[in-house]
Amino acid sequence: MTVATRIVLDSGPLGKISHPRPNREVADWLERLLRKGAVVYVPEIADYEVRRELIRAELHEGVRRLDRLKSVLNYLPINTEAMMMAAEYGRKPGTEALRRPTHSMLM
Repeated sequence: MTVATRIVLDSGPLGKISHPRPNREVADWLERLLRKGAVVYVPEIADYEVRRELIRAELHEGVRRLDRLKSVLNYLPINTEAMMMAAEYGRKPGTEALRRPTHSMLM
């Protein structure tokens, strides 16, 4: 039994692939991950941040792309543990934007 790679997107790559003119490099990266069987999560907070900016910029096609991505990727609702962990990662030097979630963050 193999364990699938788990990726949690932050608003940076999520915004680049949901934009009406998506960044091909990031879109290709995501497609390769999915073809290899990776499990990709969209955190609720990242969805909010990207959606807010797409609406502010009146990029309606981007909002529709974001909605379609949520039907392909796994939505990760906010919970207290996830937010506390995000705060810890945010203050540690050298932490990456893409994280492997813990089991309890996924429940």
